[in-house]
Amino acid sequence: MTSHPAASPPPPVPDSIHALDHEIRSHWPSIQHLLTELLDITPPAHDAPLTHHSTPQDITRIRRWARPGPPQPLETVIGEARAIFDHRVRINHPLFFGFIPSGTIQLSWVGDMLMAAFNAHGGGRTFGLGPCVVEEELLRWLAARLGLPARTAGGVFVSGGSVANLMSIAVARDQKLDGNGQAARGVIYLSERAHYAVAKMARGLGFADRQVHRVRCSEAFELDVEDLKEQLVADRRQGLVPFMIVATCGYTETGTVDPIEDLADIARRESLWLHVDGAYGASVALSHAHAHLVAGLGAADSVAWDAHKWLFSSFGCGMLLVRHRDHLRSTFGVHSELMDQQSGGLSEQPEPWDLSVELTRPARAMSLWFMLRVLGEERIGRMIDYGIDMADSVQARLQAREGWEILTNAKLGIVTFRYKPGTCSEEDLDRINTTISETLVEDNLAGIFSVRVSGVVGLRVCCITTRLSEEDIDRLIPQIDMTAKGVSKHF
Repeated sequence: MTSHPAASPPPPVPDSIHALDHEIRSHWPSIQHLLTELLDITPPAHDAPLTHHSTPQDITRIRRWARPGPPQPLETVIGEARAIFDHRVRINHPLFFGFIPSGTIQLSWVGDMLMAAFNAHGGGRTFGLGPCVVEEELLRWLAARLGLPARTAGGVFVSGGSVANLMSIAVARDQKLDGNGQAARGVIYLSERAHYAVAKMARGLGFADRQVHRVRCSEAFELDVEDLKEQLVADRRQGLVPFMIVATCGYTETGTVDPIEDLADIARRESLWLHVDGAYGASVALSHAHAHLVAGLGAADSVAWDAHKWLFSSFGCGMLLVRHRDHLRSTFGVHSELMDQQSGGLSEQPEPWDLSVELTRPARAMSLWFMLRVLGEERIGRMIDYGIDMADSVQARLQAREGWEILTNAKLGIVTFRYKPGTCSEEDLDRINTTISETLVEDNLAGIFSVRVSGVVGLRVCCITTRLSEEDIDRLIPQIDMTAKGVSKHF
C-alpha cells in the first residue's frame, strides 16, 4: 500500500484577519467625529468655494494616494479622503445652479449609510425579503402618482436615467420588433434637444446612429408633432420600421415638456412604444401646485425617473416604471438552474433580478424610502414646488432690470436668459454672456453656466434646491447685473 504523507496543517490565521471588528470599535470616536463634520459641511456654507483650483502637484499627490500601499492610520486616510473630495465642483452649494441633481439633502446620505451597513442583497426576495417588498410597494406608489394603471404597472430601481433608458429601449425592441431582421431597420424617434444619453444607450444595444432619428423642436422648445408624423410616413415608405418614440419630461436646458398625450395618441395609432425620459421632470408628479404640468405621464409605456435629480437623493438612485411589468420580465427574466433552485423555482411573482439588467444589486429603494418616510409626501411636494417658485422669482427680478432678455420662461425650476446691452452684435453678445458665466464662477459668486438656446448663447439657472432663499436671490441678481455691466465694457 502506498503511503501518503500527512497533510500539512493549515497556516495560522493572522491576528489582523480576526481583529477587524475590534479595530473598527477602537476607531469609533474618529468615525463619530467624521459624521459630525459631514453634517456641518454638507451643504457648504454660502461663502464656501464653488470649485477647487487644482494644480498639477495636487493631481500628482492624489495619484500617489490612489495606490493602496502599506496600512495607514484611519485618521490619516480620512484626511486624505477629505483632501481628495475637496477637488470637485460643489453641486450642493446653495448658489450652484448648473446641474440638475443639485439638491441632495443630508437625510439621503444617512439612508445610504443604512443601505450600505446592512448590505442586503436587493436582487431577490430569497436573500432580501424586506427590502424587496419595500421596493415593490414603493414602485407601485410612484407608478400610481404618475397615473400608470395600478393593476399592471411596475418597475425596478436602477442606478439612474442612463440605465433606465437603455432598459426601456431593450423592452421596446422586444415588444415591437420581430426576430426576422426588423431590428436592423428599426427606428427610434426623439427630439433634436433630447438628452444624449438616449442615443448613447441605443448605440450600446446595437442600434446604429442612423436608426435614431431626430425630430425638430417647435418654437416652444417641444418635440414638433407634425414633423414626427411626416418622418413616420417617409420612413415607412423607405421600408424602415418605426418602433419607439422617446419623449422628454423636463429638458435639461429649458425645463420644457414634450406634448406627451399627443405623442401617446400617435404611438397608439402607429403601434409604437412611447417612452418618457422623465429623469428630472417626473418628480413634478409629486408636486402639490404643479402636477398638472406632467399630467400626460400616465399615458406612457415606460418612464425613466431619477430620485437623485429632484427627489433630493444622492447619486445612484433611479427608477424605470412601466405600464406592464410583465414586459420587463419578458426581456430580462433569464434563469439558471442555480438561481431557480435557490429562489424556489420560477414563481408567478417576479424577483427584481427578473426585471433588471442587474443580478447582484444594492437595495436602492431603501435609501429613497428612508427619506420619504421621514419627510412625508406632503413635505416632498412642497420642496418640489419651492424650486419652481424660485425660478419664477429669478425671472421676475431679471425682467425688472434693463438689459436683460428672457430666452425661455421659467419652467420646472429652470429659466434661461441673456444680457443684451445696447448695440452689440450677436457674436459679441455670445462672447459677453460666455464671459459673464466664467466670471461668476471664477469670482465664486454663483455656479451659473452658459447655454445655447435658439442659436444664441445665454445663461441658465436651475433652482431645484431647498437651500436657495428669496434673500439669496435679492443679493444674487444685483451681483449678476454688476458682473454683466463690467464684462460688457470690454466689448
